[in-house]
Amino acid sequence: MGNLRDYEIFKDYSDELLTELSKVIIEKEFEENEIIFREGDEGDSVYIVTEGEIAIKRSLDKPGDEEKTIAFIEKGNFFGEMALFDKQPRSGSAYAAKKSRVLILKKEDFLNLQKKDPNTAMTTLITINRVMSERLRKTSKSFLSSFEFGNVLSAIRGFIKGARGAEEKADISGSGFGRYQITGELGRGSMGVVYQAYDPQIGRPVALKVLRQDRVSSEAFVLRFLTEGKAIGRLSHPNIVSIYDIGQGRGTIYLAMEFIEGETLNQVMEKKKLGLKEIVSLGIQVAETLDHAHQKGIVHRDVKPGNIILQANGQIKITDFGIAHLEDPSMPQQTQAGEILGTPAYMSPEQVLSQPVDGRSDLFSLGIILYELTTGTRPFKGDNMAAIFNAVILFHPMEPSSINPAISQSLSQIIMKCLNKRPEDRFDRGKSLADALKNMFLELDPAAVIPPVVKKRPRYALFIPAGIAVLLLGIFFYHFILPKEKSRSVVPKTEPVQKIEQKMEKAIFPSLKVESAPAGAQVFVNSVLRGNAPITLELPAGKHHIGLTLSGYQNWESEIQLKEEGETPLRVQLKPMVNKGTKDARPIW
Repeated sequence: MGNLRDYEIFKDYSDELLTELSKVIIEKEFEENEIIFREGDEGDSVYIVTEGEIAIKRSLDKPGDEEKTIAFIEKGNFFGEMALFDKQPRSGSAYAAKKSRVLILKKEDFLNLQKKDPNTAMTTLITINRVMSERLRKTSKSFLSSFEFGNVLSAIRGFIKGARGAEEKADISGSGFGRYQITGELGRGSMGVVYQAYDPQIGRPVALKVLRQDRVSSEAFVLRFLTEGKAIGRLSHPNIVSIYDIGQGRGTIYLAMEFIEGETLNQVMEKKKLGLKEIVSLGIQVAETLDHAHQKGIVHRDVKPGNIILQANGQIKITDFGIAHLEDPSMPQQTQAGEILGTPAYMSPEQVLSQPVDGRSDLFSLGIILYELTTGTRPFKGDNMAAIFNAVILFHPMEPSSINPAISQSLSQIIMKCLNKRPEDRFDRGKSLADALKNMFLELDPAAVIPPVVKKRPRYALFIPAGIAVLLLGIFFYHFILPKEKSRSVVPKTEPVQKIEQKMEKAIFPSLKVESAPAGAQVFVNSVLRGNAPITLELPAGKHHIGLTLSGYQNWESEIQLKEEGETPLRVQLKPMVNKGTKDARPIW
């Protein structure tokens, strides 16, 4: 039967459990078109294909009618898994599409293994849950309704809760999860609750991240929860929160992690503005930490201020690897096609477009954080998710140095390099970004961050350099400036100053007059709603992304180059929506 660890369902089993499993598992061969089980049969086993291919068929209307193939199960995959969860008859038939060989594991034997190692069995259940749910999604809706899909998840959740036994019942009345004693609540999120707890065995405080019970029935949430444990468990770095334990209790699962005293970066940003040295130091730490994770094959995918903890000593800790991407062929793929994971305001273009990501995606997110820290504003903004996504993909923000003159051109260019739309145009890895930021310390003027200590000197000592400076200035003025002034005609000083001010005013405030036909379209400038057409807007000279939307009409967008002087007219003729059959022809957003 080969090595059982090669099959995903058993990949996390211990050698001892695999040895026990090999004693009860059955291997059987089926000829082409031979029936394995029929729709309506009572099920008591799960099957794994070792050779050949299995066809899953189902009646068109009711059992006994003509059957149609709804899925093919290839080598390495399992089927018949619902027999582990409920006592309902088989919902489909299984045939050998060609000569095939399968492994058969009976429900009774599986439950016995579950009692020996509940944590391993839980991982198996989650794997079965994920694969089965994905198979249901790919199956035609004419055979499997969303109601049936909900029943499947409910059956799995009930099985997981029912399989815990008396040990879990006793745990419910306690004041914690497993051996961990809850001492307080640290925060809540969409996935679960984070508690401060105490581990009496080790005698130390821990952070206990508990998956909400209503999320246990969702294979996506459970998988992400366990992915975080696996991701952090593979990393060992002083700037990454450590994980101590993964367990189950009270009908759910939890992660016991290092308890960190400090504030998240977004909490710090709300209280004060960091100095340039603090910002650069933080950027170096995050870049080096991400580089460590990337070299281990882990992409965080949700780098944001809320996931960076700043401690009192200035050291950072990166948390929340719940949606991390693990570059590991043995790990189940967490993200489905078209699925978007992350926080919109800090996502990379490849995340928004659901394209493959690598470490450079995290560096883009770090670039957004550095931009926000140095300028006080995010580079990509919008009133809704669609507007933010549009800005991330298309909008090119102003350089930080043009917003905050205190930022050097070098630091500004480093940040803008992180924000390049194409991954290949960014830093190739976190170490390269960290090295570039380290060089910034040589360029930063210490006086701009920390006032220099000046020793007091006698007052008379100040007159000596001042007198020398006045003497040198007089010599310079007499020999170089005075002869040129004499040869020029006298011009009132106020005239050029007024002209310069007028030119500056025109350069800073050119206008864009937007008109739409029909009138009333919403006008977006750089993904920010500015009003309804007709409207005249004062905007900085340069290129701007303009978008118009109106109910019943197709969206319109374009890049407009504003001149330094005068008004630029923009008249847009909107096109009505065109329905193609019953489908909506409007853009996605």
